[in-house]
Amino acid sequence: MSPLVIFQHVPLWVWLLLAGLIALGLRSSRDRTSPVWLMILPSALVILGLRSLIALQVSPLVWALFAIAYGLGVLLGLRLQPRWTVARSGPTVMLRGEYLTLILMLALFGVNFALGMAQAVAPQLASSLPVPHGFAVFEGVASGIFLGRALSVLRQPRHQMA
Repeated sequence: MSPLVIFQHVPLWVWLLLAGLIALGLRSSRDRTSPVWLMILPSALVILGLRSLIALQVSPLVWALFAIAYGLGVLLGLRLQPRWTVARSGPTVMLRGEYLTLILMLALFGVNFALGMAQAVAPQLASSLPVPHGFAVFEGVASGIFLGRALSVLRQPRHQMA
């Protein structure tokens, strides 16, 4: 099957999601003042990974790997975010620009897209031993980082911004 045929069968919402993730990631590369709730939004990307793991019908071991990786990702996000948080005032936060958001969102999208393609084109490959385990670990760490970063901002003391 040619790549052109494969990409023609991708639903429109997938391309719209990709465009939105790119826009949000590029916005994150600049210093900005942002609503706090917008920091929470990327945490919802975990839904794509959970959806994929459910579709793969993985073993309890894979779910355990995901949970451990997610917890480690949260801790990593809590540790990383303070370097980009300048100040928080009520419902807004002032942030330094960074590219981690763009890189993580595109990586999560790409890995989920590739897994979905593998499930459609070669289901035996998608369910072979290392694929679900590696996917669960990557998805857990990357998604957990977003939640950890959001929690870091939520824990930030509220001060008046200049």
